[in-house]
Amino acid sequence: MRRQAFFILLFLLLFASCNNNGSGDGPFKPEGIVTLENQEEHSGITIEILEADTFVFTDSSGYYELPPLEDGTYTLNIIFPYYWNERLSVSILEGSVSTPIPTVELTQVLEFHTNINDTIFELTDTINLSCSAVNISDFTLPVHWGMTPPWTVLLFYEGTLIDSQIPQWAALVFDTINPNDSLIFSSYWLLASSYFPGNYEIIPGVVTLVFNQEIIPVSTYFGSFGIHEKVYSKIPRKYFRIIE
Repeated sequence: MRRQAFFILLFLLLFASCNNNGSGDGPFKPEGIVTLENQEEHSGITIEILEADTFVFTDSSGYYELPPLEDGTYTLNIIFPYYWNERLSVSILEGSVSTPIPTVELTQVLEFHTNINDTIFELTDTINLSCSAVNISDFTLPVHWGMTPPWTVLLFYEGTLIDSQIPQWAALVFDTINPNDSLIFSSYWLLASSYFPGNYEIIPGVVTLVFNQEIIPVSTYFGSFGIHEKVYSKIPRKYFRIIE
């Protein structure tokens, strides 16, 4: 009987030890990880703390840490342009959370592509290019663009931004993109003679989703010049060279 009681006591002690060393009650640091589907670099994701009217950004690995908050329950609105937003609820007590904040991966809804008629141009050539957006979600996405940022074409020379373009039309344009469809939102020609010989990069710009304004908070990501490094760095670019 005493032997049986000894093994029961030993089992209870081991069980308690496992719980204490596992993922039991906190406190835990108010931090988390958010990643972007189809991306290897995850910086610039906004974590909005709605009740506190503040936000933080993720680093390149997707890591973020919440700022000091008063005790209470908060809604985290997780957003990045052209990805579905996600929301989490967290409870803060004395600067900590009772359970770890879940890891989140945001789902991509739009892809951007640039088509160019060649990769090597002489000074007498004309460079033709077009930019399109592809809806990779299951929903029809209303979009708009017009004579305001964000830009639809960014041109870099030897790594330095030298030109940006917006659509030729003067009116604000509204359209929709059905699932698996693409929309050409910008088409241009450039005279190679207007530029220096050397290496160039073209990044297709962006359109503004109006399907759900939480998908792309323009005020957060696009300032007066419409250029946000963390957004454009995740959009595939095309390369070409001008020779004499």
